[in-house]
Formats: sequence, C-alpha cells, structure tokens
Amino acid sequence: MIQSAQRIENYHYAIRHLVGAAEALTRAGREVIYLNIGDPQVYGFRPPEHIVEPVIRASRIASPGTRTRPASPKPEKRSRLCDAPGSTDQR
Repeated sequence: MIQSAQRIENYHYAIRHLVGAAEALTRAGREVIYLNIGDPQVYGFRPPEHIVEPVIRASRIASPGTRTRPASPKPEKRSRLCDAPGSTDQR
C-alpha cells in the first residue's frame, strides 16, 4: 500500500463527498446527472463560441505564450528552489 505524505493528511477533496451523496440519491431512485467529473459535453453542454474560437486560434500559434511549460524548472531555477528555506528536496 502506498502511504500518503504527511503534508497532505489534512487535505480533503470535497467532490468525493458529493459523489457519495449523489450515489445515495441514485440508489433512492432519484435521477442524478454527474457534471462534476468527466466531460460535460456528454450531457449536451457546449462551451460558448466566444471561448472556442480564441482557443482554436491560440492552439495554432506556436508562440511561447501558448505552449505548455516544462514539468521541471531550468537547472539554475531548480538549484535556487532546492536551496530555499524549508525545501525538502534531496537533489
């Protein structure tokens, strides 16, 4: 079994409680539409065009402002982060 880190022991993911309540309502015969997890488009919800078009345009532009960032910081930034007070990184 994987043991959780101590720093997240007080972290609560409230959506899980909602899912349990929704499942209880479903068992009681109520119809529940799950919009909290997954793809809301399955239920007919579509993003508005004024959002869709700019996102499509931005995805076609290969500029630094529209690319995803690397998962790891550059070495010089990583070094500064590791040396910061409270850092637990062992490098």
